[in-house]
Amino acid sequence: MMTVGFTQGISGIELVMTRLPDAQAGEVPVAYVIRLRGSSLTDKDVKEFIAQQVAPYKKLRRVRFVTTIPKTASGKIL
Repeated sequence: MMTVGFTQGISGIELVMTRLPDAQAGEVPVAYVIRLRGSSLTDKDVKEFIAQQVAPYKKLRRVRFVTTIPKTASGKIL
């Protein structure tokens, strides 16, 4: 699995976008999101936010909420 990610701030959350293999499309964009406690952010909110900033073929297909995103000591995403 090839992983390419970056961080993007959306209302105090952390978001990492990557690509995952897909049988039909080859690869699809996926976001891993760390949500603040008490946040009412939904996968639909994240998809709409990203859709305004990327080309149509880069729109998110999946959003997964996680508690941590692995990083190196310098803050780079693993």
